[in-house]
Amino acid sequence: MYSIHKVTGLLACGLLLFVSACKKDSPEQTPQLDLSNPASVTSALTIKDATLKKGTPPTPSASASAPKILAESSQDIVTAAGFTFLINANVKAGSAKGVYVVVNGADSYFDITNINNRSARVGVLGLKNPKSAHSLLSGARLQKTTEEDEVSIGIKIPENIKPGKFCITYCVYDANGQVSNLIAKCVEIKEFSGNSQLAGNWSFTKIESIDPENSFTLIPEVEMCDASTFPCPSTPVEVEACDKVNKFDMLFGADGAWLNTFEIGYKVPDFSTICDKLTYKTGVSTTVYNGAWSYDSVNKKIYLIINYTDEDGTNTYIETAEFTVSKLTASELEFEVDDTEYFFKKN
Repeated sequence: MYSIHKVTGLLACGLLLFVSACKKDSPEQTPQLDLSNPASVTSALTIKDATLKKGTPPTPSASASAPKILAESSQDIVTAAGFTFLINANVKAGSAKGVYVVVNGADSYFDITNINNRSARVGVLGLKNPKSAHSLLSGARLQKTTEEDEVSIGIKIPENIKPGKFCITYCVYDANGQVSNLIAKCVEIKEFSGNSQLAGNWSFTKIESIDPENSFTLIPEVEMCDASTFPCPSTPVEVEACDKVNKFDMLFGADGAWLNTFEIGYKVPDFSTICDKLTYKTGVSTTVYNGAWSYDSVNKKIYLIINYTDEDGTNTYIETAEFTVSKLTASELEFEVDDTEYFFKKN
């Protein structure tokens, strides 16, 4: 079954972050920070509520009661100068009071005592078979999936850093000072923009599934509906939920800024009266994402760093996405994400 939020969310969702970031106008910065010097990288990073200590972090504890953690992903972290990236770990056993973070090769490390500890969750993309796109319209963008705790730490990258890669190692420790196993991650700094042909405002013309078991085609302003049966006490009621994509635009700025505007119109049953009298609610939902983009002309990949905020405005998330471009001309852009093809035209 198709889901408008799933197929459009493929551009705007991935590893979920609980830190704030935005691309700023870059002041003059000289010289640029060299990633080959671990000490310089360490001193340039900013971590809230962290204490920088000389030496190396305590080693993992041998006790069976020590915390055990897993990384959410084995992939490198992708970010850019001036942004904040997240390191995270699911606490599989034990508990976490703090986090140690070290840039590999450095002679000092960060001790973070005020950690963001929350229930593990997945984003819209993690919902494999949502009943319909309308189940996501309530604002429940994040869904609790397990009872594990997840530790998240935001690390700010300076504006004057060179594109490249550095690696870090981190672990958690509990109230008794017991140290978990180590997680190693590399952080790749991407350069903004990279292709003048891509710069500009693009509007979608079609989104098409190439999965034979989940076939659908979305085009602008065309309504699609899902039918279902609601179990009322006396007689089941046949209902439908419909939506259409009014707008799905992406702006690739020449300076590397990225903006995505997504608007859908929807019609859903009024469940408060559905068993007495079937009526429908209609409306429009608009979502705007911003961030930065980078283009790898060799591998024909677009990388996105995406910012968005909780429905209640309390948390800002950052996500990364990448997709392979199959066609790029002065007026047409086509790419694939998983089993879905996206077609855009330049305005």
